[in-house]
Amino acid sequence: MNLGKAIEQLREAKGLKQSALAKLVGVDRSSICNYEAGGNYPSIPVLVRIANVLGVNVCEIFAKAEGVALEIRSETPDQTKTRLMLESLDQRDLYKVAAIAEIIKGDGK
Repeated sequence: MNLGKAIEQLREAKGLKQSALAKLVGVDRSSICNYEAGGNYPSIPVLVRIANVLGVNVCEIFAKAEGVALEIRSETPDQTKTRLMLESLDQRDLYKVAAIAEIIKGDGK
């Protein structure tokens, strides 16, 4: 299967017509038609919008196109909160957090 057929199958599974997907993504229906027919490929930003509208990850579209299974793991709300908090820290504070984690694990003794 190719990228266009993967988009087509995902669109149909969502019950969307090409025109509806095009409107939600912000492109012409003819663009969606060309993508699905393999006439050309969407740009990366357009592919990301297509994936978002179809409720999938871009990687899932490529995996479907290549015929491979893909396991997408999602974060729990607590994991997301922790990740966002850690991403907001500067390098010095990250070292402090790592040192505390080492002590808690027992590796820092």
